[in-house]
Amino acid sequence: MSVWGVCQDSRLVTAVSSRQTKYEPVLFVTLTQPENATLSALFDNTRQWLRDLKQATKCHLIVDAGYEDKSPYHIHLIISIPQSEGDVFHRRFFDYNASEQWKWRADIQAFDKSRTEQCFSYVLNKHIPLKTRVLCPKRYWQCRKGRCEHSEKS
Repeated sequence: MSVWGVCQDSRLVTAVSSRQTKYEPVLFVTLTQPENATLSALFDNTRQWLRDLKQATKCHLIVDAGYEDKSPYHIHLIISIPQSEGDVFHRRFFDYNASEQWKWRADIQAFDKSRTEQCFSYVLNKHIPLKTRVLCPKRYWQCRKGRCEHSEKS
């Protein structure tokens, strides 16, 4: 089972994505696997990398993703956070070495807000888009009770 469901209509992906004003894109990430790896391994390893990032930052992560289905497999992630969690994310991310958590090639950059349209277009139109996911750290009371305001409603 993949980490996300494949979405054939990228307009739908961006309509339910982090591109709402209450979310701030913070990272543009490319994770690449070696030539002999499988697409399934890419999804599994990406899922674990995102879990580790969520635990380290203790922030909600809203992830827009697109992947390449030809070897070497790679995935692009646009990671956004709620604006209210910006200070916590930046403080904790600074102390966390995210690229060391990925065993292969990882390119992790601060999101360039002046290139927002190009970034989303590149990830969601030039690659196979995946359904946007919200990763909840279960840090807040309402989240632990199953009432996370950021989780998908569907």
